[in-house]
Amino acid sequence: MKVIACTLMFCLCGCTGVLMGINCLDAKIEREPRKLPNQFELALTVEGFETKHYRYQCVQYYDSDCSVRGNHWSYRLAEGAASPPIWEFLVNGDEITIEPASCRLVNPEHQPKPNWLNISVNGQVMYIVDSDNGLVRLKSAPTNTSSSKEYWMRLSYQFSVSNEN
Repeated sequence: MKVIACTLMFCLCGCTGVLMGINCLDAKIEREPRKLPNQFELALTVEGFETKHYRYQCVQYYDSDCSVRGNHWSYRLAEGAASPPIWEFLVNGDEITIEPASCRLVNPEHQPKPNWLNISVNGQVMYIVDSDNGLVRLKSAPTNTSSSKEYWMRLSYQFSVSNEN
């Protein structure tokens, strides 16, 4: 039994060791970040406040390390670009915090989704459940649990693509 366990352990380590070796060699190759031809822009409007704008300045970079996970192209902010701001509002006495998504999500491979915005109401994380003509329904849990809190607010957002770099 011990022989089988040792053999199995050696085979697994040997198999993953080869992958790690290949990935470590691949990680040694320098690759310049790729400038993206298009950039996303976010316009966010909360009723009663001026529209906030943020322009994503993302690049594609080669994410490599010596692991079995593998190396791949991913997205991050361009060097020197400002991170997405955290916007805070007071709506009917409630403190609303909205944090736009990072370049990891906002890139040419993804279509804009409501869950790109990290929203909290009075410090509690909320999820956009649905929207109708700018009236957004938020819930503290994505399911209909009895402990889930609900919040309604006038919020509109739009992601658009810009060809400028």
